[in-house]
Amino acid sequence: MDDGHRSGHIVRFGVFEADLRTGELRKNGAKVSLQGQPFQVCAILLERSGELITREELRQKVWPEDTFVDFDHALNTAITKIRAALGDEADNPRFVETLPRRGYRFIAPVHKGVIRPAPPVVPEVRAAQRGKHGPWYLSLAVLILLISGIGITRFSRRNGEEHLLPIEVGRLANLPGVELNPSFSPDGNQVAFVLRGTENCGIYTTMVGGERSLRLTSDGDDDFPKWSPDGKRVAFYRYTPPQMAIYVVSALGGGERGLHRELYNPWSAGLDW
Repeated sequence: MDDGHRSGHIVRFGVFEADLRTGELRKNGAKVSLQGQPFQVCAILLERSGELITREELRQKVWPEDTFVDFDHALNTAITKIRAALGDEADNPRFVETLPRRGYRFIAPVHKGVIRPAPPVVPEVRAAQRGKHGPWYLSLAVLILLISGIGITRFSRRNGEEHLLPIEVGRLANLPGVELNPSFSPDGNQVAFVLRGTENCGIYTTMVGGERSLRLTSDGDDDFPKWSPDGKRVAFYRYTPPQMAIYVVSALGGGERGLHRELYNPWSAGLDW
């Protein structure tokens, strides 16, 4: 397919590029994970950037009437995935704007049909210009490059070994089960983590270089601990489908305090203060 035809399927916005034909999204040339229905919704918003696309219109185009699915949940999930792929925020959008109970609008400048610059064409050297000494010069150049590469490799390896400091690796906690999602305290002296696969599951903290661990919670569905900036509290998710909640607990242990509750979102990953 020639570039002129292909360019009609390419949409660029900011550092992103969407190929509407192949269903691929790239950021600075690197592929970003966005497929299926979320990409279809994104493509519709891009094709009509600046316009309000109603929820009903998206349902008709992406989820036909013969599709048995919770449309509201499916569309909300698709928008969440789009924002995650673009690094966008619902409260302060740079790309996808939400018009409550109406629909969505793509608000970033969009450039369509921009052809990628073709690689420079290197003129072919005529055989007559190479002459009879061409193969000999080529062999000499390859030999020089090979010798230089060996010398540089040996020098770099020897120089690196002289400055390489010994590394000691040790476990911070030695509890039965599986330790997941570690989070260092602001001063770097403690680590909060999730313990699974044991009767004593939950969120723990341990001192760096210490031997004892402190159990903060006892629910097997607690996840993603995150220290407060002052190092006095630890926030975490608690999954209780069909809901999920954010709790906070003292780093010294004690009662938990609920901060927020919403419908369970399997794509939630991590907290921050």
